[in-house]
Amino acid sequence: MKVVSIAGLLALGLATSGCLPIDIPTIGTPPPIDYFPAEYRRPSRPVDADVRNVQVRIAAESERTGPIELVDPYGEQFFRESTAEKVRGASLSSELERALNRVAANGSVFASSSAHHADLRVTVLRLEYSLFKPLEMTARYQLVDQNMGTVLLERTIESFGDSTLTDGFQGSFRFRIAYNRLGQDNVRRFIESLS
Repeated sequence: MKVVSIAGLLALGLATSGCLPIDIPTIGTPPPIDYFPAEYRRPSRPVDADVRNVQVRIAAESERTGPIELVDPYGEQFFRESTAEKVRGASLSSELERALNRVAANGSVFASSSAHHADLRVTVLRLEYSLFKPLEMTARYQLVDQNMGTVLLERTIESFGDSTLTDGFQGSFRFRIAYNRLGQDNVRRFIESLS
């Protein structure tokens, strides 16, 4: 029994002292903000709409389906936003717009040759984080005809984002990874809902 305990303590000591290689990313440059999903299932046919404009906004108090908690672990490098104005750095809205503009430019999701010129309007209805569960976001996507003002398509998408110690040792580093995964999951689920 004492042999096992001593061997365990010896292995733990070697692991924490750096003598044994443990691959855990640590201090360094945080990953860039990127909500564009690396992989997604494309619709069998592009949606019959030429997306000309993408608008993302944070829901007003009366529209929200839950809390909207905007956190800033990296100061100016991460997003910070209020419903009134963008304070500093890259906002959640502009980063989500950037990802959705990339989706719109990719001809496999929306038909750029369509006669229906449309706006893609996204409203973030809920953005919730906790130290003990994955981040959660709910967003409403509306494809609105530019000429008639009618809603051609509407989807409400829930998504999740998480990270673990294997992604990075620093909490703020993992937080950035979790937010990236949250945005990517939301965009991916929207695209896949179009099938």
